[in-house]
Parts: sequence; structure tokens; C-alpha cells
Amino acid sequence: MNHAEPGNRLAEVAKLGNELETLKVLRDEMALRFPELSPGVIPQFSKMFMDLNARIAELAPPKREASDIDDLRDEIEALTGYVEEDDEEDNDGIDSMLRRIHS
Repeated sequence: MNHAEPGNRLAEVAKLGNELETLKVLRDEMALRFPELSPGVIPQFSKMFMDLNARIAELAPPKREASDIDDLRDEIEALTGYVEEDDEEDNDGIDSMLRRIHS
């Protein structure tokens, strides 16, 4: 199995300086290597893999649960075909309108 291309991908992403994205690529590369491991290194490799996943979870932005406003926005978008950009600073969009109505 040739891993030259994925290795190049890791190097390219690492140069960008984004720790989360670099760790995700490293995780993907580690997952590709599992079938090649000798039985003696699987426990250590598995621990490193799990630690890496834990670090990724720490760095990843928290997922928020959908609110009634999110549901209403989705319905409006479905009916109108208008999809609002995810811009927290935008005060003229559907989200800001719904927030004013809801408050």
C-alpha cells in the first residue's frame, strides 16, 4: 500500500498551521495504517489513536442543538429557496428577524 499521497496531504495541511485540521488528517492516516500493524503494536497504536480523537473533540467547536428559531428558519428557507449565509455579524437576515420576533 502506497501512503506517499496521504503523507503529502498531512505535510500540506500542517503547513497551514491549523491544529484541528492537521490532527484530523493525522487521524485519517493512522486509520489507514491499522491493517498493516503487527499485533504487538496494536494496543499502543490504539491508545494513540484514541488520545488523538479525544484531542480533536477538545478542539472541535461545540455542536449546538437546534432551536425553534432554527426550525422556523429552515422552513422559511425551504419555502422561499433563500438560504442565509452563516454570518454572525449580519443583522438583516432571517435569523435576526426571527430573533426580534421571538424576543
